Amino acid sequence: MKLLLAKPCIGESGVGVTLVERRQVAAIDGRFAHGVRKRPNPDDFRVNGRYRPLAPVSVVPEKEHVTAAEEVLRHVPGRPVYARIDGILRGGRFVLMEIEVIDPALYLDMIPASANALADAIVAAIRPS
Repeated sequence: MKLLLAKPCIGESGVGVTLVERRQVAAIDGRFAHGVRKRPNPDDFRVNGRYRPLAPVSVVPEKEHVTAAEEVLRHVPGRPVYARIDGILRGGRFVLMEIEVIDPALYLDMIPASANALADAIVAAIRPS
């Protein structure tokens, strides 16, 4: 058996695809915490750290992105202590690219208040009832 992945022609790379900034919303304890914008290096199209993208920037995300991220989280089983919802804006609408709930980079070094909120959420999650 072979697996096949089909994707629409949108995103951050590929022939005939417009390069866009990747937007990330971090959620802690089910609530919006902060936003980050990632841009590829001018000599590349990828935003993964191994491809030396431009430095991520802390941003106030668009209302549509936060609303979409909250909607995505409503469909995640359980309530993750933290999550990162990544996407792009296309035609004024948020397009989900991925949701990270296991090993996301949350850029907490850029937003100390979110680091404190995550620590509080972890303590609350492991504290006996």
